[in-house]
Amino acid sequence: NMTGIKPSVVGSLRGLGTKSARVGLDNNAYIELIAPDPKNSGPIGAALASQLEEGQLMPWHYAIRSSEVEAMKDDYVPNELGWQPDHISMFGASPDGTPKKWEMLYMYGHKIGGVVPFYIDWGHCDHPSATIPEVGALKSLVVRAPGGHKVHDLLSSVDGVTVEEGDPMLEFSFGSPEGTITFSADNPHGIKFPGFEEGDTGASGAPG
Repeated sequence: NMTGIKPSVVGSLRGLGTKSARVGLDNNAYIELIAPDPKNSGPIGAALASQLEEGQLMPWHYAIRSSEVEAMKDDYVPNELGWQPDHISMFGASPDGTPKKWEMLYMYGHKIGGVVPFYIDWGHCDHPSATIPEVGALKSLVVRAPGGHKVHDLLSSVDGVTVEEGDPMLEFSFGSPEGTITFSADNPHGIKFPGFEEGDTGASGAPG
């Protein structure tokens, strides 16, 4: 109702406690709507349920597509940024049953939660935006982090991202049949996979 476009349901991620749906943007980008799944318990769903009000929509994290996940995991993230990499291989199947595999890289130890992106290498998989409805164009993506934080270096060469200095904040705007829509969040928590609940906190002491 908000955009005039119905998102495409993805389903549940077993063991993580979430369910999701997607809607496409221009240039092979998309928005993933993630919510707790009451029929599928798990740590990420529990975190969402404890930190969001029912029906609340807010930016939680964002991803950057990259074919350099392996190199980032082994060298750049631990040695240049000084953060802890978490490399996850994901497996699934296409509608016709063809197996598919993609790689994700999360990073911990930076203390600002979802202001730091995670990375996805889709490999030989079809990009999700190829099979979901498109709502409109991404108009802006603004990331704000304290001055001197290494996320400024990380994002310095990424097109389409505006990086500002200040308290941690994530904001994006996109067009839709109902007009421009903007979502923003101070101290976005970001996704943490099991095994990384080590008390990574944001600038204001909120869970990272």
